[in-house]
Amino acid sequence: MSLKLIESTKNPVAQEMRALQGAKGRKSGGSFLIEGEKLCAEALKAGLAIETALILSGFEGSEPARALCARAKAAYAVHGRVLEAVAETKSPQPLLCSARIPQAGQVTLPLVALDGVQDPGNAGAILRSAD
Repeated sequence: MSLKLIESTKNPVAQEMRALQGAKGRKSGGSFLIEGEKLCAEALKAGLAIETALILSGFEGSEPARALCARAKAAYAVHGRVLEAVAETKSPQPLLCSARIPQAGQVTLPLVALDGVQDPGNAGAILRSAD
């Protein structure tokens, strides 16, 4: 699989993806970031509309990357520093994508959304309650 390579954090695609870190960027873009192999797979399973996929250069041949690219409107290979600039995590995984924010009634799976949870124990309690 041959993807266009993004080498600079100043690339417009990287900047658009980075803007999704903030509420203003998510609202104006109508999309949100999904980081990591597991969450990207869950997004595909849930039927979310994948807008853009960023895949760490060298990882694009993996099965998770191929599945993500098959459903994304646009997919790019990126250098590690670009992925680090776009991702919200300190040590990003090799897959990251943006998906359209679903409208009410579009998501059929049970859904729990967390934002800005400071204490991992709080996240655990929320997930146990949801279960």
